[in-house]
Amino acid sequence: MHPGTLPSTPSPKRAPSDKWGIVMGSSHSEALLRNNVGEWNEAAPPKGDGPWNYQLNSAAMNAYWDERLVENGKYENFYTVGLRGVHDSGLEATERPRSRPASSKTQ
Repeated sequence: MHPGTLPSTPSPKRAPSDKWGIVMGSSHSEALLRNNVGEWNEAAPPKGDGPWNYQLNSAAMNAYWDERLVENGKYENFYTVGLRGVHDSGLEATERPRSRPASSKTQ
């Protein structure tokens, strides 16, 4: 979520953790153990992954998460599945820059 945090990728150091039953997890803004700040590049393909917008770029976002699930699949993990915007912001939508449910709007 922040530029100083590291991705939750497997490493040789993970084996003892797995042996001792330590479970990997991430915060609500790092869905499926991905750190979007250091791992997602919003530049247009082929240089980057494209926009962080599920309505416009779901195929690339699904592939991005699938990659981490394959990498960490042999370990015990706690997966967060909520979708957040970049840097824990609101999600972008195609119709408006920001979309909220009617019940959360302030009067």
